[in-house]
Amino acid sequence: MKPEKLNGGETTEKMPLFEKYYMQSMPYEESKFKKLDDFFGAVANCNIRFAAKGFLHYNNGKIKVEIKKIAVYVKDGFDYVGEQPLGSWSYKSMRAYKFGADAGISNRSYRDYRYDTKMGQDCYKYSNLYKYDVNYPLFYLK
Repeated sequence: MKPEKLNGGETTEKMPLFEKYYMQSMPYEESKFKKLDDFFGAVANCNIRFAAKGFLHYNNGKIKVEIKKIAVYVKDGFDYVGEQPLGSWSYKSMRAYKFGADAGISNRSYRDYRYDTKMGQDCYKYSNLYKYDVNYPLFYLK
């Protein structure tokens, strides 16, 4: 995405095929009071998504959905919308900070940096797919 398209411009997200057809999404939010660990520092809030693979069978006006596989994955967005503190990291002191005076980096700080430098962009990251074999026949009326 070009920098001039970042602030309110229309963009096209490149995504894996399974993201286009996911069937359920569940937001996951870390508690602000939780101790800072690797997951909180790298991901914090994300969406856990579920996708299915199977067959549709049409018979006498009814549709039978036969789910053969379910996949679970995490989608994490780095879009810098709203007012969220991002914390700060120090390579010299090998410390990370969540809140307070030491955590001076926010979504607004990043957006300002992007606007001033014309560098940086929003992005989405996807975890590996965790696939499970299942056999769920469902019936729906047309």
